[in-house]
Amino acid sequence: MRVFQMYTKTDCQYCKHAISLLRKEEERFVVTVMDFAPEVLDNIATRVGQNTVPIILLKEDFSDMTKEDTFIGGFQELEEFFDKENKARKAKEKYEKNKGE
Repeated sequence: MRVFQMYTKTDCQYCKHAISLLRKEEERFVVTVMDFAPEVLDNIATRVGQNTVPIILLKEDFSDMTKEDTFIGGFQELEEFFDKENKARKAKEKYEKNKGE
């Protein structure tokens, strides 16, 4: 089971849009609000190389905590991530349908 981890601030509109997108895609996700821990957010931002929120990570297999998270990026990158996934899924469905004819 995959789970998205998102670091946010309460006044961030892109964070709210990302949460809406994750809900629309029916994904599991965890939101960590960083309003009162700026030094922790700075540390995370430095680690992933992004200095704006949301910072979105993906754990592909939540049952295996030894594997590294995949850095997705911010809201725009999350949109692109789902666009690619949805296009790939549709292409696979079309291929399977045509294969069966």
